[in-house]
Amino acid sequence: MPAPTMSTRRLIPIGPDPVVVVTTSAPTAAAVAPQPILAPAPPPPPSAAPVHTPIPATAVPRMRVHYIDWIRLWLTVMVVWHHCILINVAGWWPLAKSWNVDSGSIIAGSVLLIFDQGFFMGLFFFMSGLFAGPSLARKGVTRFLKDRFLRLLLPIVIYELLLAPLQLVLVSAALGLGDVSFSGIYRYYFANYVYPNNPLWFCALLLLFELLYLVAMHATGAKPGQRRYATTSAEAFTPSQLVAWLALWSLGLGAITFIIRIYFPIGLFVPVLGQLAYLPQYLFAYIMGHLAQQRDALARAPTGACVGSSAFAAVGFAAVTAGVLSSTPETPALFTAGTNGRQLLMSVVEQAYAVTVSAAILMIFRDRYNGAPNRIWMRLIGAAYAVYIIHPLVVAPLYVPFIKWAVVGWFKWIVLFVLATLLSWLIGVAAKLVPFIDRVL
Repeated sequence: MPAPTMSTRRLIPIGPDPVVVVTTSAPTAAAVAPQPILAPAPPPPPSAAPVHTPIPATAVPRMRVHYIDWIRLWLTVMVVWHHCILINVAGWWPLAKSWNVDSGSIIAGSVLLIFDQGFFMGLFFFMSGLFAGPSLARKGVTRFLKDRFLRLLLPIVIYELLLAPLQLVLVSAALGLGDVSFSGIYRYYFANYVYPNNPLWFCALLLLFELLYLVAMHATGAKPGQRRYATTSAEAFTPSQLVAWLALWSLGLGAITFIIRIYFPIGLFVPVLGQLAYLPQYLFAYIMGHLAQQRDALARAPTGACVGSSAFAAVGFAAVTAGVLSSTPETPALFTAGTNGRQLLMSVVEQAYAVTVSAAILMIFRDRYNGAPNRIWMRLIGAAYAVYIIHPLVVAPLYVPFIKWAVVGWFKWIVLFVLATLLSWLIGVAAKLVPFIDRVL
């Protein structure tokens, strides 16, 4: 009896549809020989929970992270909001005090300032660290330094030499102080010069961090922007892992902040370094931005753990703050410096609030607001840095007409905030249309 022939099917991709070709051939001895019947492989055991494995970094094309743009826009709005409250509650340079503010608005404004200041500038530093490594890897040291000097150092110089005196002129004119000359204000400004008196302390401190980062890269020989999981997939963090890390960071950062504030209380400014009372948080946030980029941490963090931790920390921070406010004689010391247990508790819960709320904001925007902005929003986002720089020139003079307005203080700062935000963005968008300025801002 002749051995049976074997048929094979192969696909030849011709045109839009593959062509199936059937060929025959004589079987080999191995094919004719009886084959043992193998038991089917047992199914894999079901996993306790699905494991999210992000796409390897090398498989992801370089693209813009839109939710970071939205956070940057939102934080800039918060900066304007913060200073509109500050100038109403306590005064803001060059206005050394506030006028006609009721005690209820002062308390409410002070609480809002505490909660704002607790995290939002640290989140700015985190986002700066997040993109510093890839920027250095893409541009090289020379272009990276040129870009940082252009975008950070030049605005500081221009503001200190030109915009700050102009702000004094605008406020003096709004107050109706008679003959106001720019030359006279200029001489007065430098005769009483104090640095910093404007939000560009952030630019100075960030420039210092960037220079230290370059030194660290050179000393260690590390490659900037290199991702730890560039060739292998990385699993998502479990909620317990993330909560443990957030708690550890909060305790460590709170302890360091407590020690720093014994010698450098809140409100004490140091040139370039700003308020040393917040320096540990800012440096920590900048470093964590680098580490988050290297480990793809923002894609791996679970939203629920971040939001839950932030809610818990915010309640704790609110409870401790309420306790501090209720102890009126000791309130200033507890908020600025001290060596007692309550000051230590205040420092720890404040930094826990900062760490967890920042993480929650990043996750919420990642999940809900990662869409590409349209042309109008893109212009507003692009003008955010310009708004950050020029908004003091808007807020301070614009506040002067509000001084004698006989309404409650919180209503003043809301109206001031709306007007200052609109005007600041109009100026910022217009400034971005100027050829050279758009490279700086």
